[in-house]
Amino acid sequence: MIRTLFHPPADNPQKRRGAPAVYGERFDCDDATTWSFIADCCQFTDPRHGTVVLQRFNGLLMRPPGNDAEHRHRRQAPLTVDVLRCITHQGTTKRRVIWLVLQQNAIPPSLWEIAFHK
Repeated sequence: MIRTLFHPPADNPQKRRGAPAVYGERFDCDDATTWSFIADCCQFTDPRHGTVVLQRFNGLLMRPPGNDAEHRHRRQAPLTVDVLRCITHQGTTKRRVIWLVLQQNAIPPSLWEIAFHK
């Protein structure tokens, strides 16, 4: 099951009635036109998986799980996550795509630099 991801809401200087928007445009993993810009990208060759491409999207929003019946009436803040798209392609075999959702700042910046800026 894939949860729905969203971009942060756009800053709208016009004042409107009601509460401000919590979520922006939808981020669909299957539709590249909904993706934001790629924050980081790296490519390397692995002996087992062949060519590996890593792409990272920062600051996406995800709705928190609503399975707590006692607190379901309260408005919970969205979860901010980073998404990592891993593409592997070895020779003539089929290309595989894996999407990983990580809690924002779960991986220290130094490890990101090792992975993306060899």
